Amino acid sequence: MKNILLKAIAGNYAVPAFNFYNLESFRAIAAAARATGRPVIFACSESAIKYMGDDFLRFIIHNSEFLIHLDHGRSFEACKHAISLGFDSVMIDGSNLPFEENVKLTRRVVKYAHARRVFVEAELGVLCGQEDEVSAKKCGFTDPIQAKKFVELTNCDSLAIAIGTSHGAYKGTGKLHFEILKEIRRLLPKTPLVLHGASQIPQKYTKILGLKNTGGIPAIEIRRAIKLGINKVNVDSDARLAWTATMKQMMAKKTDNFDPRHYLSATTAAMTDLYKQEIKLIHGE
Repeated sequence: MKNILLKAIAGNYAVPAFNFYNLESFRAIAAAARATGRPVIFACSESAIKYMGDDFLRFIIHNSEFLIHLDHGRSFEACKHAISLGFDSVMIDGSNLPFEENVKLTRRVVKYAHARRVFVEAELGVLCGQEDEVSAKKCGFTDPIQAKKFVELTNCDSLAIAIGTSHGAYKGTGKLHFEILKEIRRLLPKTPLVLHGASQIPQKYTKILGLKNTGGIPAIEIRRAIKLGINKVNVDSDARLAWTATMKQMMAKKTDNFDPRHYLSATTAAMTDLYKQEIKLIHGE
């Protein structure tokens, strides 16, 4: 993980991280990664681990060549559990804690993870919105001076920052604060920076699902953030929308086909196509 993101800094590009939560979503990400030939990070949340189960994840981890990352680990125990399963990297998210407590928690995870050669992502600043078990009512942009101090105190490998993105689909049209990103990159020239909540929320899917007042981060904003120093871009909601909208359309058709694979193959294909587009956007193709 560290080598991939350090290469991203040197090459001034970003690596996409996509969340998976079942076999179909994993297959879709893998198919898109192989089709594009670009590096991709497979992210897995605490709730996804609970849903899939340890045995399934151990099988996936030990029988694939892909990097598996814990997304938004909320405690030391969650990170420790992911490491025991064989995860290549973990994110410890103490962003809702006071600065000193976030530092203390992150340092504990870093010490444990580094002793086992596991990469650690941390977060400073709070993203609004809700996705899985991650939610926040109060947003707060990352302070560049605090970011520098945080990395120095914790020795984390990468840092997720808050510059205007949010989790979920109900975020309005995102407007990123690039001046914050520029200053953080200036102060932390060798630290990979991560952008969470970067889904574009395709309206073709929200219309099918009847979702109103939704919005995402425009592609042009994502590309600019990458040019200014973002090295890892997290996307989740877009794939959920693609899967659910496709399933809704499939189920609305009159058919006597009751084979689940018929429907799951269609939703997997929809996610794969979306992931290909996201990979090309994030890698600048």
